[in-house]
Amino acid sequence: MGKIAKRGEGNKEQPRALLWPISQLWLSELPMNIRPYEIRWHGRGGQGAITAAKIMAEAAYLEGYMNTGNQRSGSTPLGVISGTTPILGKQQNQKDITAIMEAHGIPYIATANACYPLDLYEKVRKAKEISGTRFIHVFTPCPTGWGFPFSDTIKIGKLAVETGLVVLYEIEDGVFRLTSASESIARRGNLKPVREYLMKQGRFKRITQEQISELQDRVTTRWKRCLERATNLKATAKNRPSKSKVREITFMVGNGVTN
Repeated sequence: MGKIAKRGEGNKEQPRALLWPISQLWLSELPMNIRPYEIRWHGRGGQGAITAAKIMAEAAYLEGYMNTGNQRSGSTPLGVISGTTPILGKQQNQKDITAIMEAHGIPYIATANACYPLDLYEKVRKAKEISGTRFIHVFTPCPTGWGFPFSDTIKIGKLAVETGLVVLYEIEDGVFRLTSASESIARRGNLKPVREYLMKQGRFKRITQEQISELQDRVTTRWKRCLERATNLKATAKNRPSKSKVREITFMVGNGVTN
């Protein structure tokens, strides 16, 4: 018979100093370019607590507790049918987790969407180079829990952004920027009605018209606030020539003057 390993013997080869817990004193003595960093994934309900002083956390949220039967959480949207709200659906609006994190004044906060992988990649890459606590909230569609075909996963994820229910942005040292599809929508188009997103998912099958209107109002208000805060949009508007200058240039070109 083989020898029964004592507690802890099976983990001898793991670099435990690089895992949990990390000694903050030891970490602070290393140069920034060789410090290890920890990526911590927090609860699927979307409201896991961020407690460490120097971590990069990604909360991959499915807007409910999916591993234990799809119970509602603080990040579950209004009107959703879940394991603990099976009759009328959730009667409260979801918490804005990234706004809560922003209130703590950490150096880097971002939202991301698994259906926009390049945007997510760039944010993780940027967060990796920043010192201090960093938080990325990753929106992840769940076909089983949300009640839509697996083949529609990318469509649902992108529709969440196109309707404004999910806004892609980052906040670095207090500076707010829209990113990826959200930036493109802000520059060239309007948001789609939230109804288009809601009606494609079984979890919203009992949502009322009053709740849809409430969600639409909240989305419209938040989108307006995002447009007002987005510094990258303001910079573009500042550098754009005025209408009078555009007319003047057109007139000159029309008369054969090109320089």
